[in-house]
Formats: sequence, C-alpha cells, structure tokens
Amino acid sequence: MGEPLLRALAASFATPPDTAILARLSPEDWAELVALAHRHRLVPALHLALTTRMADAAVPPEVRDHAGAIAALNDARNTAVQAEIRSAIAALNGAGLEPVMLKGAAILLEGGHAARGRMIGDIDLLVPTAREDEALAALGAAGFRPISEYPPSSHSIADLDRPGGHACLDLHRDLLDPPFRHLLPAADVLARAVPRKADGLRWHVPALTHRALHTLLHAQILSAGYYVRRLDLGAARDITALGDDVDWTGVEAWADRHRMRPILDAMLLAAGDGFGMPWPLRTSPGEVALAHHRRACQLEREDGRWDSGLGLLARLRESVAADRLDAAFGTDRTRPAQVALQLASVARRHRAAELLRRLLR
Repeated sequence: MGEPLLRALAASFATPPDTAILARLSPEDWAELVALAHRHRLVPALHLALTTRMADAAVPPEVRDHAGAIAALNDARNTAVQAEIRSAIAALNGAGLEPVMLKGAAILLEGGHAARGRMIGDIDLLVPTAREDEALAALGAAGFRPISEYPPSSHSIADLDRPGGHACLDLHRDLLDPPFRHLLPAADVLARAVPRKADGLRWHVPALTHRALHTLLHAQILSAGYYVRRLDLGAARDITALGDDVDWTGVEAWADRHRMRPILDAMLLAAGDGFGMPWPLRTSPGEVALAHHRRACQLEREDGRWDSGLGLLARLRESVAADRLDAAFGTDRTRPAQVALQLASVARRHRAAELLRRLLR
C-alpha cells in the first residue's frame, strides 16, 4: 500500500500476521494504526486478528486493552442489534412478508467469521415495492416509527426506529438510486435471494454474487467512495470474507458490460492489500484502477477525508464522472453534451444556495 500505516494494517490481518512489520512499529505508530482502524470501523476486527493469532507480548498492552474494550462493547451491541433484527422480521412475517436482509444485517444473521468483529450501523432490509405500505404498517404496529421518509426515486422507503432500540431500520425498495438502479435491480435480488429460517422466523439473504455487487456499489457509488478516492477497508473486508464462493467470472463480465471495471478493480486492490485476498479476476487490474488505488492510499489522512478544497473538487468530479454521465444520458452523446445536460439537470433540481451547500458539505 501507499503508506506505512496501511501496510501495518495489512500485516495485522495477514494469515499469519506479519510480525516482522508489526515488531518495528513504535508506540506512536500503534496509536495511529488504531486510529486508522477506527476510521474504517475495524477496531473489533483488528482486536480479533491480533489477539487470536499473536502472542500477547507482541501487542502493546494499551493497544490490546483499548481494542479489547471496543470489541467487547461491539459484541454487546451486536447482540442487541440481532434482537432488533429479529423483532423487525417477526413483525413483517406477521404481515406475510419475508424481507431480504442486506449488508451488515445479513452478515450478523449468517454468522461465521465475517460476523465476528463486524461493526453495524443501521439495519438494511429490502421488501417488494408493491408491498411498501404493508411493510410500514407492520413495522409501525411493532413500534417502529419513521424518522425520515424518502421520495419514490430514492432506494430507501424510510428510516425507522423505536424507543429503546439499538439501531435504526433502513427499509429499502431498491439497492441504488438513479441513474445506477439498473446495475443491481431489486427484482433480480429478490428473485435470487436465498431463504433462511430459524426460531419460527423467515427471511432471505441475497445470493453471494449479489452481496458482493451490493457491497461494491454501495461503497464506491452510493457512498461515492470511488469519486472522492476514499478507501473503504470495511467494505473490502466484507468482500474478502465472501472469497471464492462468489462467481467472479460473472462479476467480471458484469463489470465489463457496464463499464464498471475501474470501480471493481480498485475495490479488489484494497481487499488484496488490506486483507490478503488473491486476485479473483481472469485479467489483471487496469492502469486507471492502479493509479486510483495508489492515489487513494496516499490520500488516507488522519481523518480519512480530503480537506475542504479537495472535497469540493471531488464532488464536482462525482457529478461529471464518466460512468455517471453514461448511465444518465447514454453513450451516444459526446462528453461535453453529457456534461451540459448534467449541469442543467443539477441546476433544475437545486437552488443556488442548496447546490453550494451540497458541494461544500
């Protein structure tokens, strides 16, 4: 990787850990390594990697104690979040709905190594568009109340929580917002989802290849990680955990078909550098992805983000990225014509003050 700290993180997650690199870390290096893990929500996973495969003497006690305390809190919260997930599933089952659990919620329910040390934000779940109202009514009867509701163009229906809850629900109608919705249509995910049942509850999880694609697209496009050249090592770890079970030949063909290859390659480079994932594709990463990955590594700073000036440029880059323009306006128009249409579209949707706020956020 481009920075010593990222190499140290990779050494921590290697199997076995690269003790030669870790032994050279100073106390300040260890503190910065933990800060890096915090930025990517990897402290519990780092604790797991260091304590299960390395002698205690090899890890500074203050690092071990701090990471261990965070890991213990995360374990307790994940237990509570699992109970919240089951309550939501039970409410939906009562209305004859079997949701598709997404992202961290699916990982928690599936269990195994991927779930150990995984930090969870909200609870993402997908229901068919035709049954949105039923889902909201069923969850409302169970005490979940909307805190944010979204227009039909959004991939989310609403965010919901309930008094005393440990995580919000993010109720989905789709996986992505326009103009990228066609990259992973909800109908395809629903049709190929794998049924699960336990303790009288019924739900689904996406097929493994769909899980990999959703992780990739959420991190790189929906959260704009690719456009701002931001590493997402949490997503890279999730993809690494899926490993050889993913149809990588199919994913590669999908990426070539949709001109998403640089976005895919950049994520897989992060997975390889950070977690030792072997390169899974038939062809090597392209120069665009390699340059992007090197730059993302260099831009990893203490707060993990660009400074305000570069952030503005990153958001302009996001708005006129080639893949976004092609998806929105087709490939038969020239690039200047696409840019003109995009700028006109943005101007129609937002007042000047709102546009400036979005660029500077």
